[in-house]
Order: sequence, then C-alpha cells, then structure tokens
Amino acid sequence: MNLIKQFRKISMTDVPSVGGKNASLGQMIRDLSAQGVAVPDGFATTTHAYRHFIQTNHLQGFITQQLTTIKNSDDIKTITRASNRIRAHITQAPIPTTIQDAITAAYRALGTNAGRTSPAVAVRSSATAEDLPTLSFAGVHESFLNIVGAHELLHAWKRCIASLYTPRAIIYRMVNGIPHDSVALSVGVQHMVRSDRACAGVAFTLDTETGFPDVVLINASYGLGESVVKGTVTPDTIYIHKPRLRDGHKPILSKIVGNKKTEIIYASHGTKQRQVPKSKRRIFCLTDNEILHIARWGMIIEDHYSRINGRPTPMDIEWAKDGISKKIYIVQARPETVHALHTQTREHYQLTASSRTAKKQELLSGQAIGQRIVTGTVMRITHPSQHTHLPAHTILVTKMTNPDWVPLIKQAAGLITDQGGRTCHAAIVSRELGIPALIGTQTATNALTSGQTVTLDCSQGEVGYVYRGALPFGVQQLIEKQKKSSVPLMLNIAQPQRAFALANLPIAGVGLARTEFIIADTIGIHPLALLNPGKTDRKTRNMIKKATAAYKNPKNYFVDVLAQEISVIAAAFWPKPIYVRLSDFKSSEYHELLGGQFFEPHESNPMLGLRGASRYYDPRYRQAFALECAAFKQARNIKGFTNICVMIPFVRTIKEAQIMNKLLAKHGLKRSNDLKHIMMCELPSNALNIREFSRYFDAFSIGSNDLTQLTLGIDRDEATLSSLFHEDDAAVKKLITMAIQGAHQSKKSISICGQAPSDNKPFAAWLIAQKIDALSLNADAVIAHTTAQKLAQNRSRFNLQ
Repeated sequence: MNLIKQFRKISMTDVPSVGGKNASLGQMIRDLSAQGVAVPDGFATTTHAYRHFIQTNHLQGFITQQLTTIKNSDDIKTITRASNRIRAHITQAPIPTTIQDAITAAYRALGTNAGRTSPAVAVRSSATAEDLPTLSFAGVHESFLNIVGAHELLHAWKRCIASLYTPRAIIYRMVNGIPHDSVALSVGVQHMVRSDRACAGVAFTLDTETGFPDVVLINASYGLGESVVKGTVTPDTIYIHKPRLRDGHKPILSKIVGNKKTEIIYASHGTKQRQVPKSKRRIFCLTDNEILHIARWGMIIEDHYSRINGRPTPMDIEWAKDGISKKIYIVQARPETVHALHTQTREHYQLTASSRTAKKQELLSGQAIGQRIVTGTVMRITHPSQHTHLPAHTILVTKMTNPDWVPLIKQAAGLITDQGGRTCHAAIVSRELGIPALIGTQTATNALTSGQTVTLDCSQGEVGYVYRGALPFGVQQLIEKQKKSSVPLMLNIAQPQRAFALANLPIAGVGLARTEFIIADTIGIHPLALLNPGKTDRKTRNMIKKATAAYKNPKNYFVDVLAQEISVIAAAFWPKPIYVRLSDFKSSEYHELLGGQFFEPHESNPMLGLRGASRYYDPRYRQAFALECAAFKQARNIKGFTNICVMIPFVRTIKEAQIMNKLLAKHGLKRSNDLKHIMMCELPSNALNIREFSRYFDAFSIGSNDLTQLTLGIDRDEATLSSLFHEDDAAVKKLITMAIQGAHQSKKSISICGQAPSDNKPFAAWLIAQKIDALSLNADAVIAHTTAQKLAQNRSRFNLQ
C-alpha cells in the first residue's frame, strides 16, 4: 500500500490517488521545471492513506449514518450537527503507526534535502473530485500554513482529513451531485515560501468576469497568499495582454493599487495577521518585471495543460515571492472553472434610468462581479451563523466571506462586501453561482442598512454601483445567430472597463475611443497640475501626492495610466484598428479636474473656445499635450499595440492641420504606413475643405454632434432648442454628403462616430446609401444591428428571474 508519493514522481494520471491539486503540482515539477517554472518541492499522502485511516478506526459506518440524516442542502441545522459529529470522531481517532511513520520519514527527507531539520511547510487538502472542468471547490477544504515539526504536521494532517466533512464541503457535494462516498482526500505537504516577508497572490490566464482569453489577471498583496484568496484585503489588480507578451513586448494593460491594509505572516505557531504601514499600502507590491515574469509563467502553464487536455484550458494559479531569496514560485495551479466551458454571456443587462438619476441615487461602488443587475432588500450580516435562511430577493452585505458563507450566498440575489478582490473567495463563488457581487467597496457595511431597497448594478464593466431604491433596467436575451450588416460596423467606447465584455462583437474595429473620459474618470487630475504642483494650493498638492504615490513621479502617473487605459481597449480588439481620439475637453471641463482652476482660462463660450487642435499647440497647454503623446507612444512602442491610430478633434483650418502634422511628428507620432492619423470631420470648414485636409490625414471620422451644432447654430446641450437639433436636417446632410464624396475623391476612407446613427435608424440607412465606409456605433446599437435578440421587459422591483 503506497501511502506517500513525492511530488516529483506525480503526474495528472495520479489524480485518483493524490487529488487534483497535488497531481498538478507534480505535473509542473516534472514537465515545467526545464522551462524555468519554479514549484516548491513536497510530497502527498495518498487516498490509500485516507482510506486506511478511516477503515482502521471503523469510521465509515458512522459517517454514512450521519450523512443519511441530511435530507436536502438547505437544512443547515441538520448538516451542521452531522458535520460536527463526524469531524469530532475523525480528530479524536488515532493515526495508524504506518501512516505516522510514513509522513514523518517523508517530512524529514524533505528537510534534509533543504538543509533544515524541521522545515516550515504548507499542509493542503486535495480531494479526488477537485479541479474538475466545471467545479472549483474554492476553499471548500482546509489548508494550514507554517506548520513546523512532525508532531504539528500529523495534527494538521488529521484536520485536513476532517475538513472533507465541513458543512460547506457536504453542501458543495450535494449541490453538485457528487456522492459523498465517491470522494477521498489526499494531503499535500509543501515547502513554505517566505512570502510573509514579501508578497503573494493569484494569476488567472483569462479575464475572470468576461472570459476574455487574451489576458493574464494578477492579484497581489503583502504577506502570505491567504489574504488574497480569502478576501481579507483588496489587492493590487494587474492585467497583461498575452499575444503581445508572446511577441516580446511589455504589455501591462492596467495596474490598480489595492488598499492592502493587512498581511498574514508567520507566528510562532501557524500564522497571524497584522497591519501594513500606510506608506506601503499606496505602492504596488510587484515590480513591472515581476509582473511580466508571473504572466509568462501563467502562459507556459496554460499552454501545457491545454496540450494535456486537448482543448484550451485557462488556469487559476497561486504564486508567492520569497522575501529572502527574492525568487517567485508557483504554489498551486488548477483549471479555471467558471469560463472554461462558456466564454460569452448570453444576456446583456443595461440600466434604463438616466445617467443623471443614477448618479443622484448612487450610494457606493466597488469591483463588479457577474455583469448583471438586481434589485433587492439589504440584509447586513457579520457571521453566517446568524441566519440559516434568507428571504427571497435578499442582497447580502458583509465585510468579507469565507467558504462557511456558501450556504447563504447561494440563497442570495446579490452579494456586497467591504473587502476582497476579483479573485477572492466571494468573487469566485458568486461567479460559480451566477449571482452579481460588488467586492471591495470598503464602506458597504456602514453605508447600507438592513431592510433598505437597493439596485446592484454590475453591468458597466470592472466598476459596479449600488443605487438607492429600485432603478429600472432591461435585459437583452442574445441568440446565437448573427445578422450581417450592409456596411462595416465599428464601436464607440468611452470606458475601457467595458472593452473585454464587448470584445466578441462582430465589428471592424473601434471608431471612437475617448481619452477625455479616461482623464476625467480614472486620472482625475489636470495634467498641468501634475507637471506644476507648485502652482496649486497645499490641499491640491497633498491630494496629488496621495493619488500618485505608486508612481515614480506625477508625470509618470498621467502617462502610465493613460497608456494603460488606451491599451486595454487596443488589447480587447487586437489587431483591429482603434481610433483613439486625443482629449477633447473644453476649458470648463478641464476646470473641473483636480487643480484645473489654477490653469484654465474662464471663457464665455467654451464650446467654441480653447479645444481640440488649437489647445494642443497653445503655449499654455503644450507641456500637457506632450504627456498625451508620451502615453500614445508607450501604448504603441513599449506595449506593442500598433493597432492604435491617433484621431485629432476640432481641426479648424488647413493651417492647424499642418501644425498638428509637425507637432505629432515632433512627439514621436509621425504619420506613416504604421501609424495612421485620423481627423474628426465636425466643423463645416472640414466638410467644405475635405480634399485639402486629405493631404494631412489618412482617414476621416464625422462627428455629427458638433457638425449639427455648428451648422445650425444650436448649442447641443441647450434644452430649450432641442426640438430644432436634428442631424438629418438638409443642411447637415449636404455637408456630410460633401465630406463623403470629397474623401472618396481623395481616396481616403470616411466613417461616422457621432450619436446620430446609433439612435436614428433611418439616418443610418441614409448614410449607407451615401456610401459611408463605416458606421461607428454605441455598443447597444451594434448589438441591435448584428445580433438576433429578444428584449425583456424592464424588470420590476423584485422581478429578478
């Protein structure tokens, strides 16, 4: 009877004897060490050892008898009683001498190989039904860290065995139809990585929300990785683009600093939690080189398991950095389960309340899980033992969750937590159960009260929101069959967070990506205030210092964040062309940014003032424009997204076209076959002189909003004149026709990115008749044009099904 197997002698064929986790560790040590992937050594006790322990102590009959008392998975009281009795019998039973001797000998050999008498080890459960293609078993069984000495190891081994019968494990098997007697437990014993002196986390080789396969998602925090997995912190969140990384670029798409308030470190026995100094919380715990290093390993592991399985196999990986050796290790790897079989959502949720109403009712925000919207009643709970049953339409609110919460979570309509990241337990379980969740809000348990009606909106991308009351929303049921459009369709996008969710739309590229939304919503600081903080006041300087703490300097903050956000869009639709518009703020809008009041002029008519091209070369702004150009260069040259095209708005005259041609070249964005310059055609002068403008640009994009406003002399935001504002006015159409014909005569392509074709189908049909080269539409309009669908009724207050 083989009671012990060394990791280096294990492969995936050994799952029946060592379970999924241990088999995966052995497979990586055997096959991936030659490719540089480092996995800490260890050994596994086999399922033979488990069965020998159960049989020697005559436990199986008692276990079966207790489990037969459970009638259904919602009977928490009976399940808990049976669980307590089973685990008490297991922990009180003696470990047979043969098992004790085998574990002790293997432990001592592990120490000898490492030059230590009593090495610190991690002791983890590995069940034979774990890591199946559709089941995650996230945190269902126990792990114990920093176990030192043979006596402590044997004690931890028995506690792992007992964890096969925790309430959460029993419920999980019942819900997923796994017979209790079909599962056996192996225990993995692995060298501890001293991440208590550095950092640790997880890496997924896809986007965990949308299933977008071309990225690696990394979560990282200080100390042992348990804080990330269990959601006791909000970790750093980083995305890397796999195709461009394979090509030798450094495509870090997005880096978001988490609060990382606490860390788990070694204690004299086991582990303990402590506060992280504020100065460390505000900076990233991984360098860019370390981020790329982990991402490359993630891709190697994914490629390896995809070959073994004969199909794409995205992976859920745990990594740790040793604070002594400074080396990074892979400590676990398993197939990702939620998106492994389904990579596209079949429902498109959208809030139908106006943006003004939503903003007024907004209570808090966090990391969105689930791409859905629900309305329900808040129930604030501090511990799962407080309730065994939730009323219908309950939105569960708590600080964080662990596997003991699963019975309650599966009854909830939605989940909101103070703590956690995109890969914590609460996020994983919510995805698997198909309920929306808002993770890492920081303040939910203080901001929300039990009995309160709220709308939980996770449909808008990475960031989700909680609104006061029941806001109306709709759901489009998407059907597989797609319709063909008579003209290429492109996408208008303002929020990079939505890009991965929209990546599967049948489009020819992005016709309008708005940098001003990134600057306003993500950066939030006037670029000149970042360049010249001394010209602001003390309060502004302190806010800038806090916001940019994770970056080398404030200038780098602007460039890096803008480059990352642009790159997210470029990555989602790679290698299709992406028209990224340079910032088109008006002075009144720039004034609203942090520090803006110190640098912006007060104009009587900002709509016709310092905006677009005239702003870029103006002496007052040209330093800031250089930052925008640096961000474009970083996204294209360093990250590798050469599908990014530069789009210039509000070019009033041919002279300005000449200036912009030279100015962009000066900043390293020279027009070439590799880099296209696109001009917004949004002034009457643009349409009238389209052939002259063609000398300086490669393509055009009609901005129908401003073109209509300037043709008819109507402020597009003036409500009293809204009845006169129509893009299909004869004069506007005449200018558009001139623009299309002039562009074609100059052998240049021309598309339209204004709002009109998204809202007005007859106008879109007219544009197609004029031989427009492409329509760039909002996401909902693209879906309407290309996908057979059924639009559900706006859901009522508690109609959540």
